Amino acid sequence: MSTRLTNAVRDEIIKNAITKTKFNERIKEKEQEGELILFKLLMEYHGGEEAYRKLERQVREVRTKIHTLRDKNINVEFGLYSGWNHNFNLGGRTVSLPSMDSLPANYSTLLRLAPRERIVFAANHKQVEAYFAIKDEINGLETSRDKVEQEVKAMVYSVNTTKRLVEVWPESAELIPAANQVAKVGLPAINVASLNAAIGIPTPPEKE
Repeated sequence: MSTRLTNAVRDEIIKNAITKTKFNERIKEKEQEGELILFKLLMEYHGGEEAYRKLERQVREVRTKIHTLRDKNINVEFGLYSGWNHNFNLGGRTVSLPSMDSLPANYSTLLRLAPRERIVFAANHKQVEAYFAIKDEINGLETSRDKVEQEVKAMVYSVNTTKRLVEVWPESAELIPAANQVAKVGLPAINVASLNAAIGIPTPPEKE
C-alpha cells in the first residue's frame, strides 16, 4: 500500500528520525551537567556546601515562622523575589542561575541575590571552563541534529508517496508512522549511507 505524503506525515517522519538519533536526549543530559556546575558555583559563592546548607536551613526556618504568622493573619513581606538577581557573570558573560528543577534531590532551596549583588567568577576558573566546554558540546550536538533534520527534510519533501520514499531510501521504512507504512532512483544530493549512520538505521535485531 502506498500513502500520499502529507506535510503532517512528512513532519512525523522527520520527528521520528530525530528521536532515533537521540540527539535531544544527549543535549538534555549535557544541559543537566551544565546546570549542576552552575549550582556548584552558587554554593562556592556562598562559602561552600556546608555554608550553603546552613543558609538553606535558615531560609526554611524563616519561611516556617512567616507561614505561622500568616496563619494568625499577620502578613510579612519575604523579599521582592521578582527583583532579585538571577544571573552569574562568568568571565564577562551573563549566564542564568540554575532552575529549581535542576537542583539535586537532596537540596530544596535555590538562593538568589538582591539586585545590587553580583555573582562573578573569572573565565579561567575550572568550573567556569568546564561549564563553557559543556556549552560547546551542546552547540556541536545541536548543529549535528539540525544538519540531520535538514537532510531528512530534503529527502521526504522530494517525493510524494510513502512507496516512492521507500524506493528512494529503503531504510526510511521504519521511520514512517504505522498508519502510513508501505509493504533507487534520482536522489537529492545526500549521502544516504552517511544519513543512515547518523540516524542509526536500520536498527540491528535484538540478540536473544
